[in-house]
Amino acid sequence: MQLHWCADRPHGVRGFFPFNPPTTKGSDWFAVLGRALAFATHFEKHCAGVEIYASAREAAAQVPLETENRDTVIFERTLGAFRRSLGQRPETLARRYEQLLGGSAEAHLRAGAKARNAIAHDIADRHYDVEEIRRLTFELIAGYTRQIAEADRLVALFVLYEEGQSPPDRAKFDAYPDRAVAWVLGA
Repeated sequence: MQLHWCADRPHGVRGFFPFNPPTTKGSDWFAVLGRALAFATHFEKHCAGVEIYASAREAAAQVPLETENRDTVIFERTLGAFRRSLGQRPETLARRYEQLLGGSAEAHLRAGAKARNAIAHDIADRHYDVEEIRRLTFELIAGYTRQIAEADRLVALFVLYEEGQSPPDRAKFDAYPDRAVAWVLGA
């Protein structure tokens, strides 16, 4: 393979890197997209963290202290939680915390996972040079961010539950989706 370096092009190697960032105004687009991706990633990691933590606590409670290689046994029992994808977590988390929230949790968690995937895989892969398309995309990102935030605040409740802490102040809990959307959009 022969690489053709193009010093006269500010965006790298012609024909080698498929990404050529637009040179038109768009810094707010990239800032919004970056914050949306950061928030989507936070949600994904938050879901994984609480599931792994709860699985490890459960395994630790079941494995007697005198068990040889206790840490390895606990790790092996927790391994399934490490390997699960975001798409599998809503059902697992909803089942684990059903007594806390009833049947509504899984739908919110699934919507959050779907919105995370839309931001990470659909919106982030496109170029938006036309202002109208960008405006519509901001509206989509706002909607997806709200869905993620509604699911993420449930995961936060799961964390508090695991830690034996009280639920958050109701006003802060209710305001979380609005605060998340405002942060992502840079408002």
